[in-house]
Amino acid sequence: MQKHLIGILLSAICIGGCAHTLPPREDLTQAVTKSFSAPGFNYSSKSRITDLTLPEKVPSVTPSKKTKLALETGVEVIRSLSINVDGAVDMKAKKSQVLYALRYDRDNVEFAIKVPMLVDYGTQTVYVGTSIYTTVLETLFPQAPSTKGKLVRIDLNKLLQEGAARKPQLANLVGLDLLSGKNMDLINEAIKAAVLKELPQLKDSCFSDQALSDQDKQAGVTRRIRVQLGYAESVALGLGAMASVAEALHQQEIISNDIYNVLLTFTDPKMMGDVMEKFSLTARFDVGVASSGHVSFVEGQYDVADRKGLYRVGIANVSTFSNYGAPSFTMAPGQDNVVDFTELLKAIAAPAAENEADDAATSPEKDHETRNT
Repeated sequence: MQKHLIGILLSAICIGGCAHTLPPREDLTQAVTKSFSAPGFNYSSKSRITDLTLPEKVPSVTPSKKTKLALETGVEVIRSLSINVDGAVDMKAKKSQVLYALRYDRDNVEFAIKVPMLVDYGTQTVYVGTSIYTTVLETLFPQAPSTKGKLVRIDLNKLLQEGAARKPQLANLVGLDLLSGKNMDLINEAIKAAVLKELPQLKDSCFSDQALSDQDKQAGVTRRIRVQLGYAESVALGLGAMASVAEALHQQEIISNDIYNVLLTFTDPKMMGDVMEKFSLTARFDVGVASSGHVSFVEGQYDVADRKGLYRVGIANVSTFSNYGAPSFTMAPGQDNVVDFTELLKAIAAPAAENEADDAATSPEKDHETRNT
C-alpha cells in the first residue's frame, strides 16, 4: 500500500513537470507544431520602436537648420508610434479578420487610426470597416447616409479581372485566384513547413529556460523559453525560411517565374552577403508554452545597426495567441450592414460634383460682375 502511494505521488510529480523533461528546443518545436496544426485561433500583437539612432552629422552633407529640425521632429514622432493588431484566423471557414490600429502617444496626446478588415478567401472578398473615414477622412470626403457605418465590400475577383483586362501581363504575375481558399491553405502549409524546417536546425545553445513571471502563471503558461539569435543565426533563419516558402509557392504555381527569380535573389546568402555584412543583427524571442501545449505568447526584440555605428534601429513586438480551435470573430457581414466599394466611391464623389455644378452655375454672374467693373 505504501509503495502504491509513493507511485501515485511520483506520477503526479511527473505529470506536473513532464513538460520540462524535454530540452527547450524540442519542447518549443512541439509547441509550434501543435499551434500550426490548430484550425484557427485569435491573436493580438503590438509593435513599437525601442531604439532609433541617426547620425548627427553625415560626411559631405550639411543639413540646414530647418532640415535638421524636421528630422529631429520626425524621429520623435516615430518613437511615439506603435502598431497594434488584433485578429482571428479560421482555416475551416476560410476567413480571417484583423483590426489594425496605428497609435501615437506622447506628452498627453494620444490618437489612433483604426482599420478593421475581414477577408473571405472562399469568395475572394474583402470587407473593410469605415472607421478610418469617421476618424480621419470624413471632413474631406463625407459619406452619404446610406453608406455610413457599413462595411465596405471589395470583390477581389472583379478587381483582378478588370486589372488583367487593362494589363494582361498582370494575370501572368498575379494569378486571378491568388487569394482563393485553396491557395491560402497552400500558403499556410508552406509557411508552416518552412518554420518547422529551420527551427530545429538552430543550435541547442540558442535556447534557454527563463523563470516564469506571476503574469505567466496567471495566464496558464508552464514554460518560458528564450531563443537568442546572433547575426549568423538570424540571417540563416530568415533567409532559409523565405527561400523555403518561395520554393513551395513556385512549385504550387501560386507565384510566377519572374516573382520567384526575384525572391531567389533576396534569399541567396551569396547575393545578399555583401549587403548583410554591413549590418549587425540580433534577435531575441521569449516564447510562452501553455499547459495545452500551444504557444501562448511571443515577445520579440530585434536590433539592427550598421557596422560604423551611425544608424541603429530597435523594434519590440509582443504577440499573444488564444482560442485555438475556436476563433472568435467580431465582424459579421450581412445584407443590411454592407455596401459595395463602388457605391462608397460614388457617395464620396457626389459632394465634389455638386460643388463643381454650383461653381459652374455661378460663374456667368461672376463674369458679368467682372465686365461691369
